[in-house]
Formats: sequence, C-alpha cells, structure tokens
Amino acid sequence: MGSRILPSSNNNRVEKLDFKGSFSFFENKLFSLSIMSSVPSNKLGIAGSINALVRNLGMVFGISLATTLLYNRMSHKLGYRVVDYVLGQEQAFIYGMKLVYITAATTCAIGALLTAYRLLTKNVKCEIGTEIFSEE
Repeated sequence: MGSRILPSSNNNRVEKLDFKGSFSFFENKLFSLSIMSSVPSNKLGIAGSINALVRNLGMVFGISLATTLLYNRMSHKLGYRVVDYVLGQEQAFIYGMKLVYITAATTCAIGALLTAYRLLTKNVKCEIGTEIFSEE
C-alpha cells in the first residue's frame, strides 16, 4: 500500500498516514510459519521468497479482478463503457460492488473448503505452546 501525505489543520503541518498495516489482518503468520517450518534450513531463503511472490501475485490478481468486475458491471448497468466513478450514478457503483463482494466471498469459501478438506484428509499435529507444526 504505502503512505499518503495529507495536510493537517495545525499550522500547515504535514502528517504522514501509513496505510500499510491496515491490510495485515489478511496476512496469516501461522500460514507463513507452517511453510517455513516444513522447508529444510538450507532452502529457507528461496521458500520465503516464493511465499512473498505468491502473496504479492495474489494481491495483484485480486485487485485486478475486483476492478475489472466492478467497471464491467457498472458499464453493463449504465449501458456505456465506464472507466471511473460516475458522479450521480451511485446505484451503478453499488450494483458493481455487489458482484465484487459476492466473488470475493465465494473465493474465500472455496479456499476455506479446500483447507478443511486438506486438514481432514491428513493427520496434522499442532503442538500447543510451541511454534512448530509437523505432519505425521
């Protein structure tokens, strides 16, 4: 994400607002830990790099898909090509965002089902109180 510089009302001071941490909710540390603990120590660098690459590609494709769906549905609703927010046409934006949220929820549900299937078909042992996950 990054930072945004906004003027402050106090003596034209500039305050720096950092939005980078606002999406850390979606980043699961246990997921990264389980990946890193399953890799031999001489391969930790490449495993961490691939993990970061996949996470970044997921963000890029997710944002691209959401934007494409939003403007496609807005264009469908209004009857002409839309490439930006159309003032006075809030119903078109809501119509497009509805499909974006339904698609995101469906994708999350599929991911949760695949994870549940994986966990139920394998014996996964989690040691409480430690940071080590191992498969038997």
